[in-house]
Amino acid sequence: MIKNFKQFISKKSHHPGLIGFFTNPFYYSRKGILDEIKRNVPDKSDIVLDLGCGKKPYFDLFKTSTYIGLDTPLSGHSHMDEPIDVFFDGKSIPIKNNTIDTVLMIEVLEHVKDTNRLLSDVNRIITYEGRLILTVPFIWEEHEIPYDFYRFTSFGIANKLSNNGFTIQYMTKIIPDFRVLTLLMNCFLRTVFIQKINNIIIRTTFSIFIYSLINILGLVGYYILPKNGCMFFGTFIIAKKSGNQ
Repeated sequence: MIKNFKQFISKKSHHPGLIGFFTNPFYYSRKGILDEIKRNVPDKSDIVLDLGCGKKPYFDLFKTSTYIGLDTPLSGHSHMDEPIDVFFDGKSIPIKNNTIDTVLMIEVLEHVKDTNRLLSDVNRIITYEGRLILTVPFIWEEHEIPYDFYRFTSFGIANKLSNNGFTIQYMTKIIPDFRVLTLLMNCFLRTVFIQKINNIIIRTTFSIFIYSLINILGLVGYYILPKNGCMFFGTFIIAKKSGNQ
């Protein structure tokens, strides 16, 4: 029962609904990623590889006969209770050429030391009609410490994909507006204040109060202030092998 409850909480943290608006400090980033995946998930994909899968929070979104969770043993968090199918070294993917229909890499590439090598290997295993669904952060705190190495501009990630044999079919910026500032406010207060409160009742009460207030502020700013395409949380991309559009 405890394990199922933890899995439910973990899933809701990546699938934030109304309650998440008041309790989740990462509400806007997680919802931004989720909404883009939902809009772009293929109708059917025979084989899906979730690279850097963790707890597979997006498993239920895919209609597939085979969903493979791949991750590395080295991580900034514990892999306990994570349904990882295969571990690898973070460099060479143990899968045959041209066999995967969809590769999912959600907030993964910033944790990879040799990004070119891994992207080249992703290109190797993906089918000619397959797709890479990728998100990368631009404005975000250090996380999964010490395995956090990069941040990507939209131009930087586009160039990196092109250099590794991919053609971008769709790209958009996640949270290119005032909400990115409130997201950082939540992160800051969570780290320096909320997580240091030992009493769970007081910590929960304060976190709900603070996250609610800041998320409401973000919503107000979203509607009354203009967007800023140069300041955004991250980038969402759909890419295919070059020459197969």
